[in-house]
Amino acid sequence: MIWKRYQNELMVAGALVLALLAWGYKSMQHTSVVAESRHMARDVVALEEIAGLQKIWGDKHLFKKLESAKKIIPPSKMTWKKEGNKVSASLRGLLPSEVNRITTKLLNVPVQIRQLKVEKQGSVYKMEFSCKW
Repeated sequence: MIWKRYQNELMVAGALVLALLAWGYKSMQHTSVVAESRHMARDVVALEEIAGLQKIWGDKHLFKKLESAKKIIPPSKMTWKKEGNKVSASLRGLLPSEVNRITTKLLNVPVQIRQLKVEKQGSVYKMEFSCKW
């Protein structure tokens, strides 16, 4: 009998509990959707960066850009060897300005420098480098 007396209040309390549970569920779902969209946005940015790097590294004229470094140094001071997508060079008797120009050229061309060795021998420099793309 007491239940019948408070039947309306119990129904309102039950409805409030269900409304609170629904609000909590909606809030959790909204939070997970926002987190997933942030994650997707980060992935899209990473994919765009990868596509840009592939475009740079896939340049067919990349070797020509690297080979233009040969024009900086006279051929008598240089040994240049190309094997597929790899270049190895040994330079002797370089002036400091020539070392700076070669190093700047290497750093401005999008290649992977595998070895870069510069040694000072008296007033001149010896340089060896190996790179690939």
